[in-house]
Amino acid sequence: MPRSPLLDLPTEIHTERLLLRIPNLQDAEPFQALMEDSHEHLKQWMSWAKTLPELSATRERLQQSIQHFLDQKEQLRFMLVRRNDGALMGTASFQFLDWATPKAEIGYWLGKDFVGQGYMQEAVQAMLYYGFHHMQLHRIEICTDEANRVSRRIPEKLGFRLEAILQEERRHHLHPEQYINFCIYGLLRREYWAMQ
Repeated sequence: MPRSPLLDLPTEIHTERLLLRIPNLQDAEPFQALMEDSHEHLKQWMSWAKTLPELSATRERLQQSIQHFLDQKEQLRFMLVRRNDGALMGTASFQFLDWATPKAEIGYWLGKDFVGQGYMQEAVQAMLYYGFHHMQLHRIEICTDEANRVSRRIPEKLGFRLEAILQEERRHHLHPEQYINFCIYGLLRREYWAMQ
């Protein structure tokens, strides 16, 4: 199926406490500092955080994220910024974009100092509207390690359905002798609008 023309997508999302915006190259140093400060917290759940990237690699990934957003390919990444003080808190993305369906998965992480305050639930709730309204997605997924209860609470509170728990679906990135179970949560556009 041919790709439809590029959508006129907003580059910012505003919520009560947050600004979600596309990355810029000025984010590289504060983003690097956030990853370094939260490394022990992040590496438990994020395979990419097993080894921290160098600042040059972070700049390159941000540049790639900007281009992906402009091209509407692969992923649409938002930086999560606290509105009252401008603190860069983390990131959330529409990833594994499949425009033929259309569908995407939302992936996210927060720096350790911002966890447990409802920020990510607020961000993902706003992304659902963005995804189903602006992007006209048919389906949104959130996938997470079964043991990551903090991450799992977000789709559960926002009305996603737990569709599957894949048993021993991948090796644990820190303990390769162990396997993890992987949860797949799904939400359809009609289900989302029925809850509004």
